[in-house]
Amino acid sequence: MDRINQRPDPYWPRWIADLHRLLGIRPQFLLSGPIRDLFLTPLDGQTVLLPILDSLWEALTLHGYQYLLVYDRVDGLRLHPDTPAIRSLASRTLHQDFQGAPVPISFNRLPTVLRALITANVRAAAIIDSAARVPVSVQQLSEAEHEFFTACEKLAYVAHPIITTPDRPPLFNPLLWLCHREIDLPSWFTLDNEAIHRLTLPPPGYDERRHAAALLAPAFADHDQATAEQQRQFADSFAQLIPLTIMFCYL
Repeated sequence: MDRINQRPDPYWPRWIADLHRLLGIRPQFLLSGPIRDLFLTPLDGQTVLLPILDSLWEALTLHGYQYLLVYDRVDGLRLHPDTPAIRSLASRTLHQDFQGAPVPISFNRLPTVLRALITANVRAAAIIDSAARVPVSVQQLSEAEHEFFTACEKLAYVAHPIITTPDRPPLFNPLLWLCHREIDLPSWFTLDNEAIHRLTLPPPGYDERRHAAALLAPAFADHDQATAEQQRQFADSFAQLIPLTIMFCYL
């Protein structure tokens, strides 16, 4: 059984657990909410605060995913992690040359690369970062933008789970869209497409805020001189005072 399903202590955020539960069922996911926050992530037997790409990467590696292909409107394509071995693997599977720097790419070319990824016999995932910045106006798509979303809609229906090794179940090479709000993308693309599963990233609850406070506390002056009770009181106060929606933002 994969470790992600064993609910280790500390356990994964619910939205990541849902993502993994559906990797063999849905080819695309829309992740909406505070995508620029830091997220509590189990790593090497402890819990750390990581940006969403790093948190997703740590989770996906448990299922054998070998790299993330990340696109944003400013930089184009980049790999995560970006190592010589990953560049070589991605260049072979995606028919795209990666040299350690972001690769500019047009809307016309991008669906071709995404199709190569979702059909590759290599466990990988694609991420559209800051997806809200893809269309200039979600109500008035340009011809290139409309063709891009139409192509991605078709990818959702032609994708199929990939079997990479006999000892692992078939899973999709998914396409994940990251945005602050669902309405940042065309409604005909997100609401009327059963192949796209919507995941809402909730603001951190009290227990998560308190856990994060305990992780951040050593960065404050005089923390080492405080008693255990004083450190506990600090974590409690910190968790109660920090607004839910900005607790992890830009720390």
